[in-house]
Amino acid sequence: MAGNVPADSVVVEYELTRDEAIPFFRWQVSQAFRMRIVVVMMVMLAALGAVFLAFPRAPKVLGVAMIGLAVLELLGFGWLYVSVPARSWKKFEADRGSTTYEFTDESVRVHTKNTDAVNRWAAYSESIEHHEMYLLRVGKRRSYVVVPKRAFRSRTDETVFRSLAERHTVAHLWGSPT
Repeated sequence: MAGNVPADSVVVEYELTRDEAIPFFRWQVSQAFRMRIVVVMMVMLAALGAVFLAFPRAPKVLGVAMIGLAVLELLGFGWLYVSVPARSWKKFEADRGSTTYEFTDESVRVHTKNTDAVNRWAAYSESIEHHEMYLLRVGKRRSYVVVPKRAFRSRTDETVFRSLAERHTVAHLWGSPT
């Protein structure tokens, strides 16, 4: 795959580790719009319950019930935030292994033990820099390609990737490569 690589391209090869995948999965859970709404609603419910408890004539049982429900929902969200990433990591155990990407101005090539594909950059709607990785969003879905920063052989390779991502996607990248 990387035999004759153009100058404005970069090849990365890596195996995603559990320590990289779990924070990504948690970030993905927290980005779900419905999850954000649930958290905001539960905080508001708890605040309303506190208001009921603060006023002498308000039914105290209603305030306690609201706060209790909010706490249970927030605990449920916390459980999802912790358990879903670990389950996702286990679920895709058979698919894990070495991944190779070649990013060029024309396309993004991917090779895994189960996949050989060439995609146009138009398949990716945005690029996001997130701590120790880059994320390429696939279309408008909540599906992402995860590229750990450690996969780049040099700062030059990382700079070429960033340049390609900025040219072909809506880029949310920090200053210069780390």
